[in-house]
Amino acid sequence: NIQNLLGIGMKMEVRNMAPAIALKDGWGVKSAVNPNIAGPWFFPQDGFGEVIGTMSDGVPALVSWEKNGARHYFSTLMYLPPPVLRAIAARAGVHIYNTVCGDPMHIGNDVVFLHAKTGGEKSVILPPGTRMRSIAGPLKGTFVSGQTWNAESGQTYGFLVEKK
Repeated sequence: NIQNLLGIGMKMEVRNMAPAIALKDGWGVKSAVNPNIAGPWFFPQDGFGEVIGTMSDGVPALVSWEKNGARHYFSTLMYLPPPVLRAIAARAGVHIYNTVCGDPMHIGNDVVFLHAKTGGEKSVILPPGTRMRSIAGPLKGTFVSGQTWNAESGQTYGFLVEKK
């Protein structure tokens, strides 16, 4: 039934494996591998517009297509690396709040929370015309886009995003 749901042809392969794919240039990384062995696996066969990633035998494993004016993506892999997700988001016009992967960020309509996995210099890229005011954690004050602060490992920093 996955074919009816997505609108693209699929092939199911009933075997346990950890698929590895090679990605086209411009998608953040050159390759990706599923982090665990599992099965069955679903591979797109037809009805999509672009092949972004393939298995070593050339079988498509990450594809995109347009349907009803929206771009859709399907990945055979269960988990795509953060740089690939960022590339997808950027192509969709999503604002990227931090270009460096690593620290979990929780973004709401008007809040940004960053949990520092590691200590050191941190910053947030804000939408144009906004600033952020500290509302949780040890920081005080207002910060502009790209302004850095020294974070303590394990600490969460919360901000209210406001118009300038």
